[in-house]
Amino acid sequence: MSLPVQILAVVVLLGGLIFIHELGHFLTAKFFGVKVLKFSLGFGPKILGFRRGETEYRLSLLPLGGYVKMAGDDPSEDLSAEDRGRGFLEQKPWKRAAIAFAGPAMNLVFPLAAYFAVFALQSESIAPHVGQVVPGMPAAEAGLRPGDRIVEVEGERIYAFTDLRRHVDPAAGRELQLVIERAGQRQSLAITPAPYTESDPIETVTVGKIGVAPNPAAPVIGLQRDGGALFEAGLRSLDRIVSVDGASVGSVEEALAAFEAQAAEGAPFEVVALRDGAVPFGPIDFSVPETLRVTVEPAAGEPLGVESAELYVTRIAPGTPAAQAGLRRGDRLLAIDGSKLVSWDDVEKVQREKNDQPFTLAFTSGGEKRTATVAQQARTENDELRDRPITVYTFGAYGGLPALPAPLVEVPFRPLQAFAMAFESSWEVARKITLGIGMIVTGEIAFKNVGGPLQIYDITTQAAEQGWEVFLHTMAMISINLGLVNLFPVPVLDGGHIVQAGVEAVRRKPLSLRAREITNAVGLAMLLTLMVFALKNDVVRYFFSG
Repeated sequence: MSLPVQILAVVVLLGGLIFIHELGHFLTAKFFGVKVLKFSLGFGPKILGFRRGETEYRLSLLPLGGYVKMAGDDPSEDLSAEDRGRGFLEQKPWKRAAIAFAGPAMNLVFPLAAYFAVFALQSESIAPHVGQVVPGMPAAEAGLRPGDRIVEVEGERIYAFTDLRRHVDPAAGRELQLVIERAGQRQSLAITPAPYTESDPIETVTVGKIGVAPNPAAPVIGLQRDGGALFEAGLRSLDRIVSVDGASVGSVEEALAAFEAQAAEGAPFEVVALRDGAVPFGPIDFSVPETLRVTVEPAAGEPLGVESAELYVTRIAPGTPAAQAGLRRGDRLLAIDGSKLVSWDDVEKVQREKNDQPFTLAFTSGGEKRTATVAQQARTENDELRDRPITVYTFGAYGGLPALPAPLVEVPFRPLQAFAMAFESSWEVARKITLGIGMIVTGEIAFKNVGGPLQIYDITTQAAEQGWEVFLHTMAMISINLGLVNLFPVPVLDGGHIVQAGVEAVRRKPLSLRAREITNAVGLAMLLTLMVFALKNDVVRYFFSG
């Protein structure tokens, strides 16, 4: 993205949010009859402007915010006779609080419009098709299969995979009634989402999971034994199947079904596959696939011994516990501490739970069953978010099937659904930001993560490069952030004005000029200090890190 376009993106985002904020103050002041002298985007000297009625509208030099200048908002200035009754400080405390609150309120309301536009104008989304079913999870136990399409959940039509998540996530432990479509026929299923812990930098929550993904699993196979018909034909574990007997396969389930059908026929058939080959290039190994075309001659009545490569090791990091235990690429993991593994998620779960506790790993290597006692390797890393050292444990074996792109589907215009999703998104983002701000105040999140204008520029330009949906989403998040920060009870911020109005309402008399001057000076000093440290964080982050 060219520099002028980047600058334009930042101007649109920041200028738009500043305008929305100041518009809230402006409209509310006008509603209460307060005289507005200036409406300015930016601070400092005027670049351009015009006057309409009693208000001057201007664009100022420093794009660090904006302001609405009202008659009588400075207690040190005399109010002209013609403006008596229309001065800001003359208004009742509740009116002044409302005028101050209107700016942040507009920033908190704007995301509803932004998210509504994103959801309402979305023409296509990930289809509600089942691409993968995790063994042992509620969907598998209920009989859901890859290729099924989710039609309804709890009587509500499902148009996209996100619709399914909106029902499943909050339903941990609660039975859901689904209608699915399989091979052109509809049928009902009852599924109870299992509770699942999800963590992000802000919090750990429990959500419902049924164990499905929209992305089909790549048709990568594993051979259960050496010497079978597939092995003799030249296929090996971790080969990616392209076609079986001339028919293309799009997922591991399709590949296994095709092999099963050919085995039942017992006639020779052709398989086209891809095999990864690593070409060393300095410190990096490039993966260059080799195309294989083989003829398989199945033995009568003998199974082909092929399965999904879900539990086959695809890579071993040198010098790690997995390498020291003798694991190699192509080995199949069987069990950990006697518990049978059904997916690579089970392996990762054990890795998270065991930390430095040794565990017994059962696996097959070269057709031979083996066991090894493994203790994960500990290393110290710095938690950038909290700016403190943490211990990370490494096993060193990697696997699982790669996911293919999920199919897309056209989504109809759904205004009511879009508004509901916009409200949910706005609320969730506001909640997360509030928690994050609290963690910064208490020191749980390091202050070095607070960004200034350079970080805003970086975030904005990256969002603009990813399209208008991401740009609006970013604009909504920054708007919520701006609204919440402005509600801080700090003098010179809107929250400070609200607190001052509340104090005067309780005291039933205005604060003294001296009290206002002191509180404003303290608030300004706090705000400038925050800006200096945020700018310092930007300079360190972009010019001196790494």
